[in-house]
Amino acid sequence: SDITAIVRAEAREREAQKQLFDAIESIPAGFILFDKDGRLTVWNSKAPEFMPASRDLIRSGTRFTELMRTSAASGNVIAANEDKEAWIADLLRWYREPETALDVHIVDGRYIQLLGRRTTDGGFVAILTDVTAERTAVAALEESETRYRQLVESSPDLISIHQDGRFIFVNPAGARLLGVSSSDELIGRRVLEFVHPDHHASLRVSQPTVHTSGVEGSPYELRAVRDDGTEFEAEGVSLEFTHRGRPAILGIVRDITLRKLAEAQLVQTSKLATLGEMAAGIAHELNQPLNVIRVAADSSLILKEQGKTDEIFERKQFERISQNVMRMASIISHMGAFSRREDDEGDRELIDPIASVTAAISMVSEQYSLDAVEIDVELPDSSCLVYGNPIRLEQVILNLLANARDALVLEKVDPESGRLYRAVRSGYIQISVRYELHEAGDPRSSHRDIVVRIDDNGGGIPADVLDRVFDPFFTTKRTGQGTGLGLAIGYHIVDSLGGRIVASNGPEGARFEVWLPVARDMDRAGSVAQATPPELATTHGS
Repeated sequence: SDITAIVRAEAREREAQKQLFDAIESIPAGFILFDKDGRLTVWNSKAPEFMPASRDLIRSGTRFTELMRTSAASGNVIAANEDKEAWIADLLRWYREPETALDVHIVDGRYIQLLGRRTTDGGFVAILTDVTAERTAVAALEESETRYRQLVESSPDLISIHQDGRFIFVNPAGARLLGVSSSDELIGRRVLEFVHPDHHASLRVSQPTVHTSGVEGSPYELRAVRDDGTEFEAEGVSLEFTHRGRPAILGIVRDITLRKLAEAQLVQTSKLATLGEMAAGIAHELNQPLNVIRVAADSSLILKEQGKTDEIFERKQFERISQNVMRMASIISHMGAFSRREDDEGDRELIDPIASVTAAISMVSEQYSLDAVEIDVELPDSSCLVYGNPIRLEQVILNLLANARDALVLEKVDPESGRLYRAVRSGYIQISVRYELHEAGDPRSSHRDIVVRIDDNGGGIPADVLDRVFDPFFTTKRTGQGTGLGLAIGYHIVDSLGGRIVASNGPEGARFEVWLPVARDMDRAGSVAQATPPELATTHGS
């Protein structure tokens, strides 16, 4: 008989079967096929790697139930080790209705996912995949979420998320800080309800940067309002991120009322310490007009007793007495204003920085002259206004002048020999005021700063400590000669005015520069109109 067709058909069948087995073998997962009676018929070489049962059972004819019970008894399945019968029951249910994937956790740490389907002839096919990486990542994510949830809920600071200017999440500490009993009471409420109206203009709750001149993530201060209307000082940061597919703002706010009180007390202490150091100069300033008053009164009495006085002479003497009394009153008034405690440093006004410079110089010039320290002053013909507090700025200048004077008159310790020495026998302090572009060297910048520079010839600051001079309690003076707070407080004051203070070494000694932004009309509604900063014109005095 001609069996060509049969042979060709058998050849095609063998080829098709070979292609099928090649395809099953190439699957990057375990493949197993059971017939309708639950007996193993086909599997690839990777299947045994994913099955916790003995490899000896991976052979034709092995029943599914035998593989299942052997796997449960092998000790390799964590769930089966905890409750063998419950795990077998779960696996049987999955075998009967394999509609969902089933995970098996192996004692070696692997997660094997079983994905099964019924065949048309009643058989059963399963794909076994190693999903350890995915499950480990999910577990790590859940652990991370749990950890950060605990961190957020236990944080003493307000942590919130808001979209379109309204709260969508607030932690328990935030609810306590804003004076409500539960975070749920804040959901949906406007953030600006809890911000003092004075800060509404500078606060942009729908943007990552809070102040118009700030950068993302930089701290800012504001006056906040609780639900009952009480106010408190706060500090916060804001960051933009994506929450559930939409732009949102993450805000972190803390109550700094006690810190502000401590800072105010520290500033006040520093001012009083400065006054104490200037006591000799103040006494000299008051003694001079007192001597004039005493001489004028004594001479008037003597001439009156001798009958040699007249109305014109007495008028001149009284005028001299009145002028010197006014001079003393001015000195005492200025000292009183300087020593007065200011609890709210946030209230700013348009001030003339040169007036603060000249006031500071007038307070110390007499005392410094007694120490053979000359003050040379270089000022422009006219000044521009800045936003700030005149007494605070004067305090900064006084601290810088005091440091320059100490570098000239106090004894220092030679780090090599350990001997005491003075920098110079007599010295000078040069203080100058000039105008610079806000971004130095950038001709495109239209904003200007007024710069107060103080130089001395006291030898300078050691290079290895130059970057630490603004650290609190750091000082290069001998024990008992300084607290190390003057520069730190000065840095804080200048920073609060929107400026910066820079330390360096000049030709003969230390150099400090205070940069303050010149006020402009657009900075605040109703501000005093200010002309373009004048060209620098110098005058000298001592």
